Order: sequence, then structure tokens, then C-alpha cells
Amino acid sequence: MVIFLDIHLSKLKGIDFLKALKHHPKIIITSANKQYALEGYELEITDYLLKPFSLSRFLKAVNRLQTNAEQSLSPLETKERDYRYFNVNKKRIKIYLNEILYVESLKDYVKIYTNEKSVVTKFQLGELEDFLNARDFLRIHRSFLVSKDKIDSFSSNEVEVAGKAIPIGRSYIDSIKREFEKF
Repeated sequence: MVIFLDIHLSKLKGIDFLKALKHHPKIIITSANKQYALEGYELEITDYLLKPFSLSRFLKAVNRLQTNAEQSLSPLETKERDYRYFNVNKKRIKIYLNEILYVESLKDYVKIYTNEKSVVTKFQLGELEDFLNARDFLRIHRSFLVSKDKIDSFSSNEVEVAGKAIPIGRSYIDSIKREFEKF
């Protein structure tokens, strides 16, 4: 979203409006007064157009929006981190999906392991498998799902994730071999 904001609004100043915003969209201030430029840039505006401005100056400001957007996206920020809230002891805990190492079935519950913690929540492993398969998780045993990119090593009967040896179930060996041939 982009807002073209004039400094002099009918009921309040544009700068006061900008200060009142909790989340700042991209802002280009348009004003005949240059005295607010420094304060505007301190509030992280994209550009300050001094009236009267030419079409070329306007286009330069608009192009700056595109340039700033491209520069601000690092590889980690190009998409939001996926997460899900899980019920744990009567509260909902946020787990970032890219932090999950593996998931262990505990009958009607699952234990989700990350580097920082493990949580137990009421969930069927099959339900979680359907949700996580699209996010590069692999069922290797009737009791285990693992994140493919967290696998440190593997053999014909187990995978190692963060120092933990996790068995490969007999009924999963063929599908696992096909998957590991990709590595």
C-alpha cells in the first residue's frame, strides 16, 4: 500500500497522522513546505515531493518505491515464515514450521521437536502428515515424520536428525530409498 500524504490536512497535520499509525505503509509526502522533510525522513517515508513538482520528479518518487521494495527483501524475507498454533496445556503455542526437526506419534498425541523445545499436543500423526507433506516432511516410520532438510545422515534402517537416530519402518523402506536417491 502507498499513501501520498499532504502535510496540511483539514483537521490535523500529515506528520501527526503519520506518527499515529502503528504500521507504516509506504509514504510519499507532498507539500509546499520543506521544513517537514527531515522529520518525515526520520519517520521512514519513501520520498518528499516539494510542490509544485514535475511529472519526472513524481515518477522518480514512484520508482523509488519499487527500488526500496526490491532492496529490502533479503532471501529470508521474501516470504513470510509459515507457522501454526498448537494447543499445549490449555494455551496455544506458535511453532514455525521451518524449525520443526521431527514429529513423533504418541497414539492420540504427537510430540513436535525443534532445536529449542519439544511440545506435546493432541493431534493424529496422519493429520499432521497431510499438512506437513507439502512442506518437505517425510514419513519414515508409522511413528515418525522428519523434515527432509534437517536430516544429517541416513543408512538403510535409520536417519539422524540433530543427533537423534530415528528408525525407518519396514513398510517405508522402498519409498524412503526413492526419496534418498534424490539426495
